[in-house]
Amino acid sequence: MPGLPISDDKIAAIKALRAKGHSISEVAALTKVRGRGTIHRHTQGIQLPFGPLKRGPRKKIAFNVCKALKDQGLTYRAIAARLGCAVSNVHRTLKTGRSAA
Repeated sequence: MPGLPISDDKIAAIKALRAKGHSISEVAALTKVRGRGTIHRHTQGIQLPFGPLKRGPRKKIAFNVCKALKDQGLTYRAIAARLGCAVSNVHRTLKTGRSAA
């Protein structure tokens, strides 16, 4: 059963909040619109202020390089910063004992 139509003022408020960088859940809570799908439908194509989310393949790092840096006393964060990858990637590589893909 479809809900009530949303007013043009509410749609404008939804678009303005999303353009400011609010998440879909935050916009739904602030505008009191129940369906997240409704928010998504009205905000498709709006450019977020911080650009698109970066998703892609993990950076490959070699186990021996990771192990050598850890043996020097560097933290996982420092190793990740030096290798340009995620901290979880360093942790996974050292835990499994093989290069993370």
